[in-house]
Amino acid sequence: MRDQLSLKTLLLIGMALVAAACSLESEVCGEVCDCEHCNDYEEDVSCAMYDQLADVADAYGCDGEWEDYLTCVRDEGSCNEEEARWEMSAPGRCNGTYDTGVDCTTVPCTMPSATCQGGTCIQTVCEGTTSSCDTDEDCSDGQSLCATQAEAIDECVTAASGRDAHFFMDLD
Repeated sequence: MRDQLSLKTLLLIGMALVAAACSLESEVCGEVCDCEHCNDYEEDVSCAMYDQLADVADAYGCDGEWEDYLTCVRDEGSCNEEEARWEMSAPGRCNGTYDTGVDCTTVPCTMPSATCQGGTCIQTVCEGTTSSCDTDEDCSDGQSLCATQAEAIDECVTAASGRDAHFFMDLD
């Protein structure tokens, strides 16, 4: 009987260790590091960062928002194998405009990608920026595919802590 109890205890401990090793944080960290060719040290640091953020989310009762974010990173992110970079952004688009405030009624617009409209120079820019562009290829990244989830966890931690959290300053 005692041997059975010990065996059951060891089995439960083993299952708990396997579950911990297979956490969503470990899965995402592994995928990102496989893509970015992390060395062992970089992977340890990166995975520790994910684990620390999970601890913060847990401390403030934001586990669901954290899990939603990591699920998005795993499901929506992709590996740019050419650059060995994990990407979580939609392709950039050259469809924005920026009113430069420069009068073009007497002097022509000389800025890149600018035309005279309504008496001022209007530049064509990458969506959401002031970077001039001519084609979509001039725009590196668009909006984060996980922006909604990142905002949700920021709001959750901010509400629970009473302070502006900026939970994802370096992740996106």
